[in-house]
Amino acid sequence: MFCENCGKQVPQGSLFCDGCGAKMDVQQQNVQQPVYTAPQQYRPQPQYGAPVMTVGQYIIMFLLLAVPLLNIFLIFKWSFGRDVNPNKKNLARTILITGIVMGILSAVMGATLTNILNDILSQMQ
Repeated sequence: MFCENCGKQVPQGSLFCDGCGAKMDVQQQNVQQPVYTAPQQYRPQPQYGAPVMTVGQYIIMFLLLAVPLLNIFLIFKWSFGRDVNPNKKNLARTILITGIVMGILSAVMGATLTNILNDILSQMQ
């Protein structure tokens, strides 16, 4: 508790200030001062996410994807397998989706180019 008049710390339950003799407010005595607590030491939180793939694991994955026909099998196995690292699963799904989108775009562009060439050739005859 502190005196409102002089600011000196006064023992709890005192009716008068020891420093200036001012009468202490009875209502202020019932208010508890906040207690200082020392900060706790930093404790790193456990990580519950998926284990991170190392650079070596990514290199092996890309080397396996360079093998024809094996890459198609592995993309589907890693995309839809149960016991696959989530990092590998997400990368395989990204490759699969990108391949499908590129295949559709290639088919559309190929059909468009074929129609343009057919029109040019038919006009030449």
